[in-house]
Amino acid sequence: MVKEVPINFQKHEGLWLPTGYKVLTKDLVSVGLRNCPEEKRLEYVLNDWTNIEEEFTPDNADSGGLWVAKRLGSARTLKKYMWDKHGIETRIFDCLAGQNYFDVSSYRFKTDKIMLVEEYLYNYP
Repeated sequence: MVKEVPINFQKHEGLWLPTGYKVLTKDLVSVGLRNCPEEKRLEYVLNDWTNIEEEFTPDNADSGGLWVAKRLGSARTLKKYMWDKHGIETRIFDCLAGQNYFDVSSYRFKTDKIMLVEEYLYNYP
């Protein structure tokens, strides 16, 4: 039996919101895993909400939604993978996630919106 890592929460403007880590390119664009086409990759802005435009539900789990790493170690692993496998330099951010989330695994979850709060500085490409 696999034990799932719980999602952490933080109070923001009176609401308890999930928190995690988002890995983005140097230009604050989605890294595009799972064959995400370049035109669907989102640009993010620090301290502002990034929302998805299409509606998503648990039945379309492999498309739509924004992925968030639950632990810093998971974000570091993705950062290393992007550099080692694709030669893409990335950045890691602490983030708040929307109240609508699903598809929770041991290392990440999917949500409908993300706010980058602060960059986590980590010395690896």
